[in-house]
Amino acid sequence: MEPSTDRRASPDGISSPYPTIPGRYELAEHPETSVRQSNHTRRYNGSDSSHASDKSQEAREQAYPLRRFTSRALVLVTVPPLLTAYFILINWVYMVPDPDMSKYGHRNGELVFYSWWILGVFGLGLSKYGLAGVEAAMLHDRFWHADNTTSLMMHSEHSWSGFGGWIRCFNILIRRRKIPAQRLWWLLSLITLAVTIALPLSGLSMELFDGYVQLSGHPHMMGYFPESYNNRTEHQPTDRGFVVWQSGAGVNLPGVGIAYTAPGVDRSEYGYLEEFPNSMSVEQDVPDLFLTPQAEAPVSGTIWGLRLSYNCSIVHNASELTILPRKGQFHAVDSDAALTRLESGSVPGKTEWIDVYNTTMKNLLAYVEFGKSGNTTKDNYLDVERFTGDGTISDPEILEIVAWQMLVQEPSMRSVPLNMFNRGIAHPVDGLGSPITENHHANSSFLAIESKEKTCPLNRHLNLSGIIEVASPIGVRCQSASTLGSARVDPSDSSFHDFTRIPPVPGHYSEGNERLRTEPFGFGPVDFLRPMDDHPNVFHNLLQSVNSYPQKVLENGSFYSHYFQSEQLLSSTMRAYAVDALQVMYDGIYTFDNTRLGENLTASRPGKVLGPGDVSPHAPTVLFGVWAAGCVLLGLWYGFRLRWAETLNGYSFLRFESSLPR
Repeated sequence: MEPSTDRRASPDGISSPYPTIPGRYELAEHPETSVRQSNHTRRYNGSDSSHASDKSQEAREQAYPLRRFTSRALVLVTVPPLLTAYFILINWVYMVPDPDMSKYGHRNGELVFYSWWILGVFGLGLSKYGLAGVEAAMLHDRFWHADNTTSLMMHSEHSWSGFGGWIRCFNILIRRRKIPAQRLWWLLSLITLAVTIALPLSGLSMELFDGYVQLSGHPHMMGYFPESYNNRTEHQPTDRGFVVWQSGAGVNLPGVGIAYTAPGVDRSEYGYLEEFPNSMSVEQDVPDLFLTPQAEAPVSGTIWGLRLSYNCSIVHNASELTILPRKGQFHAVDSDAALTRLESGSVPGKTEWIDVYNTTMKNLLAYVEFGKSGNTTKDNYLDVERFTGDGTISDPEILEIVAWQMLVQEPSMRSVPLNMFNRGIAHPVDGLGSPITENHHANSSFLAIESKEKTCPLNRHLNLSGIIEVASPIGVRCQSASTLGSARVDPSDSSFHDFTRIPPVPGHYSEGNERLRTEPFGFGPVDFLRPMDDHPNVFHNLLQSVNSYPQKVLENGSFYSHYFQSEQLLSSTMRAYAVDALQVMYDGIYTFDNTRLGENLTASRPGKVLGPGDVSPHAPTVLFGVWAAGCVLLGLWYGFRLRWAETLNGYSFLRFESSLPR
């Protein structure tokens, strides 16, 4: 760009450039000398003839014009704010907040990471390039000019722009006990120091992690879709799931293993959602989850799946139970040696029933009451809205289990000392009563029901012979809900949005001319925790499911050394729900031998994702903001002013130095 000048006549009549700009450098007047700056010449008016200038010599001097250097000013007002905005954009758009919770990131995250280092280095250099021009212009200003030669020399080689100049200033301060630099040097140093600190901190605020980045293709998915969901035998999920539940095996999701949560759920509060693949919970409550067919990498788009929630808790008081205390209002509808089914029609629109049975294992005998309540049947569970707008359960299924354990003496264990048995119950249910009296007789008032027979059918589940003691009851209460439908899934935070209930396609007709259908979620615990034809010993199954300590073995037999505890019953019940969910949605399969193309989904691949580092991004953001604001203000206010040279060169030093007081 052509420099801008203003040419006027010199005092001797020779045409010369003369700037007329506000705030140009002007010399202070001294007692006996009045000095006025005009380009390369000075005019002295005073009585001291030794300061008089030779006009003829001045006339022969070539005038040195003041010019504008806009390129450095433009660099100064554009590069720092753009680089600061880019850093904010990285943290806002490209950064994965928690790579441990969500490993899905932007496809350009790795490129952005390396580009930041390159642009940061160039940005620092360009800011120094612009500040060097502003420095030359600001020394013309009366407020920023140097008052002495030492202060002026501190600006040589732009010492404010790096550690060398800062150390030199510090050394002079130590040796002379005097601050050599003045306000302009300190201002430029602070602006440069801000970005010098911000750049390494910004690098420490971001890091590359192993994760997944988006592709343009469609993924191959395993699991059930609406067209295939009902094409299996009715009891297939529970039959396959019982083996998994009894073995105490893991309950991880297949494939990449993402269980989607409702928006706003803090996944870090749930341990089973912290790592991939996610697992179903066997300890904590399960919030509003959405299980979908799984791929080998995260997917995005709209997909069909199972929405569910379940939570169980230990019962501490009878007031927490809503089904079992009303046993007296129920009547027996089926009774055999294994169990007695009680039902009640007292609550319109709901199905309530209680199963009563006993189970034994060596020296332990348990009388169990198992209650179920809800309006879910295999035919209507999709007709009821299960979740409210905030994801809470609106119409839960209730499951209640209470067990009274008895220590019994087997004939083969008569010589086993009773003091070898721990009789403690950690969390008993208070206020519930007992089916057996203190004298070890049946408690008829407790066992009373609306009997249509003269004899109570519940007595048959009590084996009163050989009882040593009856322990306090233990109990668990659960709530669950589920429905089927489609939702949009977001792999960046593993959330689902805009859920819509969509029933699966009806199954094919079986040999009996009946349509195939799958048991809804929640039927697994009902089958696992009751005596069935293929697994009648519930006590044994409970102990196996929680990997309980085995029996103690003596010379004359084996026995259990303590009662089954509330925590174990809770864990076993939660595991039953977890296994049931995996069976309903995936049949417990973990291979990709039978997959389907997800046409409405976008696939991803393993790659590097950008995540937070060891330093918070707030500190470098503030420093970048200080740097950018300082550069823009100085560039706009001083960068476009007229000055002697583009930067502080040798001629500028001579002119500034000659203007200083003698």
